[in-house]
Amino acid sequence: REKLYTNLISARLKLKAPRKELYELLEKAEREFPQAYLFLGWQAALCFDEGRLDEARTLSGKCLAVSREEQAQTAECMTTSGVANLPVFESLAARIARARGEEAEEAEHLRRSLSLWPGQKEVLRRYLQVIELWPDERQIGCLKQLFAGKNTDVLEVLLAEGVPSAVTQHFLRRPAGSYAAAAAAGDWGQAADLAAAEVRAAREDGGRDQRGWTDVQR
Repeated sequence: REKLYTNLISARLKLKAPRKELYELLEKAEREFPQAYLFLGWQAALCFDEGRLDEARTLSGKCLAVSREEQAQTAECMTTSGVANLPVFESLAARIARARGEEAEEAEHLRRSLSLWPGQKEVLRRYLQVIELWPDERQIGCLKQLFAGKNTDVLEVLLAEGVPSAVTQHFLRRPAGSYAAAAAAGDWGQAADLAAAEVRAAREDGGRDQRGWTDVQR
């Protein structure tokens, strides 16, 4: 029956059913399946959308408390809420905290969300914005912990978009003397010189390729 509730409420959400109907369905499902944190999370999301921040925070806290308790008891979440929803609800809690002006709480929820799914580009982008005023060593330590043994492609892309710093230098390790290394270090004079050299080399290569193609045609 839990799965049936999940399917029904999911469909009604997609159809933008009246809020009164959605709340009634969610409350009924929650009473019958108190360990299925998905229903609490959906209620929190609805409250947040309506600007009811205090209620959203309370429901979000209950949702995450139930999910963490279940994780502590089992290797995998056994309800239909599923592990996949956890990073989503952590990032929802982060958005609620941000709306309430609670930056430290926001940072913690963003960290928890990323620890479960580090590939969330927009969540990571916001996390980098939140921690950018922290000391470089603290930023590096937090990011190293989050991405230990994990793919860092998304992190590198976002860092490359930002202002060069000790953090970008740490994670964007590039061969010494390359444009990427100079850019990561903020040495734009050297970066410009290297870029100009690459353009000249590309023109020379293109000229050789063109002459070679002309020889082949002959």
